[in-house]
Amino acid sequence: MGLSIVKLQIIAKQRDEMRRAQYRRFISQFQSRHLLFIDESAKDERTYQRKYGLGLTGKRVSRKGNFTRGTRYSILAAIAVDGVRASHSIVGSYNREQFEFAMEQFVIPHVGSYAQDENCSIVVFDNCNIHRSDRVFELIRQRGGMSVFLPPYSPDMNPIEECFGVAKAWLKRHQDLCQTLPKRCFERALEEVSQDSCTNFFTSCGYT
Repeated sequence: MGLSIVKLQIIAKQRDEMRRAQYRRFISQFQSRHLLFIDESAKDERTYQRKYGLGLTGKRVSRKGNFTRGTRYSILAAIAVDGVRASHSIVGSYNREQFEFAMEQFVIPHVGSYAQDENCSIVVFDNCNIHRSDRVFELIRQRGGMSVFLPPYSPDMNPIEECFGVAKAWLKRHQDLCQTLPKRCFERALEEVSQDSCTNFFTSCGYT
């Protein structure tokens, strides 16, 4: 038996497998094209720092890095099976008011009607408190869509997490641009996420 050191996947003790199974049964009634996942991510000066480098076996490799956070930038994005549908970035972290603004102006126009079998008609959120907005729920309802929440502690069921991972890898490769246009570069990074990649993210989370 060959053994090697691998990165651990940390699973929350609070995860409720029954609720996860119930969600799987519920969401399986929809086609992947009906789903639109919403979430936020953030970056600061430490996001750009690489954790790995090439070096001689047995020798330490080091480089200078920034140990301070610096300015924090956050982005809200909406991902469908065929690509990133919308994004909006701000300085700092999203609060309820900023979340509602970003949803109304950038995401809601992409929400379809489930009764008319339109794409992106099932809007899926995680359990962040700011996502529980009656105003946003009503805007989605007016479009004919439905609001759904992931089970708690289940980022593995959210394909947008992989999308953000690709975007942050792009940021690390383009540090110069990030220093010049720190707010815009997060949205630019999401533009690099292809339709095929989004489809693969949905597949790895069990939606296709």
